[in-house]
Amino acid sequence: TKVAEPTVLRGHTGPAWRCAFSPSGRHVSSTSSDRTIALWDWQRAAKVGVFRGHTHWVSCARFNADGNLLCSASRDRSVRLWDVESESNILELMGHEAWTTCCAFGGAHGAGRAVFSGSQDKVVRQFDLSSGMEVAQFVGHVAGVYALAVSPDGNVMTTASWDGTCRVWSVRMNRQIARLPL
Repeated sequence: TKVAEPTVLRGHTGPAWRCAFSPSGRHVSSTSSDRTIALWDWQRAAKVGVFRGHTHWVSCARFNADGNLLCSASRDRSVRLWDVESESNILELMGHEAWTTCCAFGGAHGAGRAVFSGSQDKVVRQFDLSSGMEVAQFVGHVAGVYALAVSPDGNVMTTASWDGTCRVWSVRMNRQIARLPL
């Protein structure tokens, strides 16, 4: 039997940092030190969109549950919200004091009414998308936060840090409910 050739997505002008599938599985986003987010039709190995606006490396991009929005985190300390179809930046969320490393949508029942972002400033921030305002901070890590995930129902979040721990948080109670040493 013959092994299929791998699909290679080429097009960034700097190292690629992270990638994520859209909810439909049709598209992949990739982030790069070239300050862009690329949108790919991975089955055709074709770049179908480029999101520009960050002024430094883009470290993370994630789709919302409907696949019509992307949130992104960057070394420029911002979190941005993008309309996937128009490739337009529709909201810039500020507040971190250092490199913003990760982001994810969250909210009640996966509705994606909030964006969570982690940073080298050791804090995870929750932003309300209707107002663009920061509504909560999750504090407890003693080193930068580099990854986070929000449960499908939006009630629980996990974070990973350079401090060697993963922490589990109650979003509603805005407090840590478990600490998992690595």
